[in-house]
Amino acid sequence: MEDRHLLYASALLTAAIGTYILMERNRKKESGANTASKQGKSKKDVKLVLEKDHFEWLRDMAQKHNLPDDGKALRVLLSYAKNEGNDEAIFKKIRCIQCSKKDKSAKRFTIEQAHEAYLSTVIAAYKLPDVNKGVRILIDYASSEGDEDLIFEVKRCAHGATCQSC
Repeated sequence: MEDRHLLYASALLTAAIGTYILMERNRKKESGANTASKQGKSKKDVKLVLEKDHFEWLRDMAQKHNLPDDGKALRVLLSYAKNEGNDEAIFKKIRCIQCSKKDKSAKRFTIEQAHEAYLSTVIAAYKLPDVNKGVRILIDYASSEGDEDLIFEVKRCAHGATCQSC
């Protein structure tokens, strides 16, 4: 009789553990979906006025480093500057690489809200006129003095080194 009770208790415990494991898997899936949707919400469309050469450089970096598009190249550059760059080296030095060209046009990009906040901080700190000037200075720095491999080949995504979506 006791063996039957043990078998019954063991079956109940196994069922409870199985149910718990399934619930945890579902919770993690839902949590992952919520995280992805929150990350999607953290992006913002901005219209940037850049020199033609800046757009070409971003496009070239995207192609050279196997990024999906120039928008991703810009986000990678912004992440580098925000997380690892030396703001003083980037924004204090006057380079005048594009000053005489005056071949500007506008294009929409999607950037992270954290990138927008970073740009706002450096614009205030270095008394830059606007976001456009901040991005132009950042691209001038990266194209003339930056370490391309360090900027574009290092994975800075919060999802980790194996992430395929960022």
